[in-house]
Amino acid sequence: MRVMDVSDTIAGQLAARLLADHGAAVTLLRRPSTPAGASPGMDLHLNHTKSVQPCPTDGWESALGQCARDIDVVVVSDHGEAAIAAGLARHALVAVATDFADQGPYRDWHGSELIHQALSGSMHYTGLAGRPPLDRAGRGA
Repeated sequence: MRVMDVSDTIAGQLAARLLADHGAAVTLLRRPSTPAGASPGMDLHLNHTKSVQPCPTDGWESALGQCARDIDVVVVSDHGEAAIAAGLARHALVAVATDFADQGPYRDWHGSELIHQALSGSMHYTGLAGRPPLDRAGRGA
């Protein structure tokens, strides 16, 4: 299976990482910044099993258009990107991986590494009550 990861969120890059872990050949088109405040360690965790290429200056759409016939799955970050990808890679499955569901109390939220850690409960053991939260284990004041 050949996967093109054009996502720019933790959720999208984790989804593509899971496909890579299960044998898919995943190419990440690296956008100018890492997902929503992800640390270099998180970026390495999300993408170490992928072939990483810089996103062309004319955008991910042109890169996807050039190799669309060779791609089986495209991972995107939102429904607008999904519509574009579906038009370019007509035979590929387009997977939308958002940080939060399309409905419900968090639907308008954007997840960062800090937000995901707080909601998962892992920040409970990375700081002291009454002190500012630590954004990763082993970091802080």
